[in-house]
Amino acid sequence: MRLRLNLEYDGSRFQGWQVQPGVPTVQGALEAALTSFYGGREVHVVGAGRTDAGVHAVGQVAHLDVPEQREAQIVLKGVNALLPKGIRVWRVRRVEDRFHARYHAHERIYGYRLLDEPGVFGWPIGWFVPFEWKPDRAREASSLLLGKRDFTALSTKPDPSDDPVCELRSIEWTRQEEGWLVRITADRFLRRLVRTIIGTLVEISAGRLSAEGVQELLAGGAGRAGVPAPPEGLGLLRVRYATDDEGDRPGPSPWGRTP
Repeated sequence: MRLRLNLEYDGSRFQGWQVQPGVPTVQGALEAALTSFYGGREVHVVGAGRTDAGVHAVGQVAHLDVPEQREAQIVLKGVNALLPKGIRVWRVRRVEDRFHARYHAHERIYGYRLLDEPGVFGWPIGWFVPFEWKPDRAREASSLLLGKRDFTALSTKPDPSDDPVCELRSIEWTRQEEGWLVRITADRFLRRLVRTIIGTLVEISAGRLSAEGVQELLAGGAGRAGVPAPPEGLGLLRVRYATDDEGDRPGPSPWGRTP
């Protein structure tokens, strides 16, 4: 029997999603909790995406094949009781055995918070840009990145097995009380692509990069992308599937309520 899990986590507590020896990861903690819940029988979890160290999530999705059948609410309560602080599974439901959290996803939404002021209290989720930049210019430059293309030039050490072509569908800028929220939607993302997009747009707005140069870079020419924005401001907001219902919509978060 296959289960789908919807979960959220505080990325500052983990070295990313994927299991790594000797360091805390989200996948590692989740598999350990599930293995314990099922009486020591090993459980493997497949995630919709592999978030980097420090990156948060409110709408991550994973699937697993369970060694025995139990009610979804019992699994939900039991696994949450065994998980470390910083991870919460907020929905469990049975899905068809062919469901795949990664390959069946047709859209992903990330959010990034850019802050007006620095501070060690109050707003740990976000990036205060340490140089002058112009949000209006960054928003205008966003349209240059939209569309379906090879985004290898804006990815840091992409997995050679990944298809480098992504369809970037929207980049939306919303003014908030403490700064700006940027939501980026695509069919899929390469490694560190979202953070590099944010860093590139900020550098264009500050005059450190030219929009024309970035376009040339994406077309296979010379040039450089911006320095990736820090992971603290980034959250995986939602992964969409054809089988979603209203219960798969994440609740309120520092990035607002995900559509």
